[in-house]
Amino acid sequence: MFKWNVLLQLLVCATISACGPVAFETEDPSVVVQGDIGLPSAPIRALTVGVYNCLDTSGQRAFSATAELVSYAVPQDCSPYLISALKNIPSGYLNVVERGSLSPLLQERNIGESSLRQFAIIKGKDPASAEQLGPLKVAEIIFIGQVISYDNRTRQVSAGLAVGGLGASRTETYDTVTFGVRAVSVQSGEVLSQIQVTKTITSSVDNLHKAAIYTKTVLDAEAGGSRNEPVGQAISSAARAAVIAVVEDGIRQQWWKFAKK
Repeated sequence: MFKWNVLLQLLVCATISACGPVAFETEDPSVVVQGDIGLPSAPIRALTVGVYNCLDTSGQRAFSATAELVSYAVPQDCSPYLISALKNIPSGYLNVVERGSLSPLLQERNIGESSLRQFAIIKGKDPASAEQLGPLKVAEIIFIGQVISYDNRTRQVSAGLAVGGLGASRTETYDTVTFGVRAVSVQSGEVLSQIQVTKTITSSVDNLHKAAIYTKTVLDAEAGGSRNEPVGQAISSAARAAVIAVVEDGIRQQWWKFAKK
């Protein structure tokens, strides 16, 4: 009789956990589809913008209750998120040029020009008359990104309920990351715009507990799971919101009238 009771209790626990918030199977990573960016009508021409770096200056280490902190809470180079946000702006507003890996780019151009001179010599021509690579585009505005702060456990909420030896609990923890973007004029060095965006990062822990007392033994079963919002996804969303706000501010200030043509 005891075995059947144990099997029945385990079946109840499994059924409840399957219907509740506890996830026992590993889910595939989800792809967040970004919606269309709504901006005013495109300006008379697109501005050439560059991104040199986008660094984490918060100094925040990854949270750990037991182990030594050996990693950072956010990526140390957030340039990919900022460049992706700039490239997602509809065409006609911005032309993004490479500046973060400028040294390899210049080295490759030197190799290309050297190859063109060698090719001219092989053809019996003067190396000085060899074809030259076109000039690089000069950025009119530099976008500087920065993870300004990362605050752990800015808010925590817990709730639980138990009836007849069967209970469940849930804890939600909220962190916040602040991402900033500023646009600087190459011609004058003036800071044209500065935007800061704060994004909440949610983590949740779910637990299920079943306890039962029998004549000769005690059943105690537990199950649980956790879910953490990806930090990279949060930074991507913050960078996207900040870039949209900066571009909207640029349209209001009419940067295109002051940029060198």
